Amino acid sequence: GLLATQTPVGSAFRGAGRQVYVIGGLGEADELRIGGTQYAKQVMRAMWGLPPKLDMEMEKRVHTAVREMVLNGAVESAHDVSDGGLAWALAECAFPAGVGVEAELDSDLRPELLLYHEGPSRVVVSTSDAAKVEALAAAQGVPAVRIGMTTDGWLAIRNRGAVLIETALAPLKEKWATALETMLHDEIHA
Repeated sequence: GLLATQTPVGSAFRGAGRQVYVIGGLGEADELRIGGTQYAKQVMRAMWGLPPKLDMEMEKRVHTAVREMVLNGAVESAHDVSDGGLAWALAECAFPAGVGVEAELDSDLRPELLLYHEGPSRVVVSTSDAAKVEALAAAQGVPAVRIGMTTDGWLAIRNRGAVLIETALAPLKEKWATALETMLHDEIHA
């Protein structure tokens, strides 16, 4: 089938001072379901458990809401939360233009679960029209959790005031951009 569409908004934050939301909410995670994530694979060097639970109705409503936000010009960027979780999604939104985010979360999840779980049905959006984003999310019955504001050159994620990540973007982007080359270089010289 065909869907009505608009020029894609892209995933990159476009400028400082925009509000950042997670459409679909912060999600849920536990020890059993974190085992299949990039965090488990790369940091813990192990894989176990089950994949994240998927509620197909919620997934459909989240993507319908985000599509409506794009069609109505309510968002400047949209990026799904998937491999790497919320922390990685925010970094990927920040890297292209060097526009970061100051995020303040409110969750009972342990930091590694909150930052890196890969639960479905979550999309990070940036906007200068918060009322429209909230109304379109509400019309589909999905959470629109305001997590912070975009900022120049900085990535900070806090949970209830506790600093989880706080870094300038430039060195983080450099490490990301040269990761494969560095890994290959290290392998050759090992």
